[in-house]
Amino acid sequence: MSPRRISFRRIAYAALSMGLVMGLLLEVCKHGGWTWVALVVGLVGPDLALVVGASSAHEQGHLPPAAVRPDNLLHRIWGPLVVFVAAAVSSEVWAPVLYTVALAWLLHVTGDRAAGYRLRARDGSIRPESDTTTPPGRSRGASLLTRWSEVRQDQGIRSPGPSRPAGPWGPA
Repeated sequence: MSPRRISFRRIAYAALSMGLVMGLLLEVCKHGGWTWVALVVGLVGPDLALVVGASSAHEQGHLPPAAVRPDNLLHRIWGPLVVFVAAAVSSEVWAPVLYTVALAWLLHVTGDRAAGYRLRARDGSIRPESDTTTPPGRSRGASLLTRWSEVRQDQGIRSPGPSRPAGPWGPA
């Protein structure tokens, strides 16, 4: 049995998670009160999506199909960022609470990524690490350029090839 591969991305998420733990401790100790509740809500809240469809039949290790969308939505970075913006524009009373929820939620997401949990596929399984929109063996930039070239060809736009005449600065 080979050891599980730890990628640079997982190490970066772990480092970010450690920084978020420090920030959360400082925030909760400084403000106290409702920030403790906000800490629990931010840490546990994203996994409440698991309750959706919990009674439906599903394979072991898979989420029920009804829970996949809410779970993926709550395990993205954008949710906590929206709450950070809300904290920035809110009153002095609610800003520390919203800031703590955002920090805790972000810690939950980054902690999951550091532990190797990724977003879920439609069938409820964890998406493989290589499951992206980029075909294997290509970088994302090359894939975008290839797609753009294919679209141009589909529209009948001829791309300049090697027979292109030399310009004033030499061959193209």
